[in-house]
Amino acid sequence: MAQYALKHTPLHPHHPLIATRLLREPTILAQLLPHPNLVSVNESIRTAGHFYLVEENLRDSVTLEHLVANSPDGVLAPALAWSVLEQLASVVRSLHVPLRVCHRDIKVPSASRVCVLS
Repeated sequence: MAQYALKHTPLHPHHPLIATRLLREPTILAQLLPHPNLVSVNESIRTAGHFYLVEENLRDSVTLEHLVANSPDGVLAPALAWSVLEQLASVVRSLHVPLRVCHRDIKVPSASRVCVLS
């Protein structure tokens, strides 16, 4: 039985540009080819003031946050850090090359969703 995760984002009416960008996300994701390090989105839902993405559940995957938390002193070994960086670069390339999308919000919480190591 498939399990899903729900990503909730409030739509702030006083920030129409942010709301517009958020609402473009499912359209862009629908155009992407499957990628082993990118969470698949199954559906998007918009309600008054809220936006939801129904995504694949990553419960059995290892996230970047988990790797860092379980590394000595919270620092990844160079080989593991390089592997994570390569995976993240591959995801960014999969967005940029076919669709010319530039991800402007790459940070640990974002990477922990897309840079999943199986």
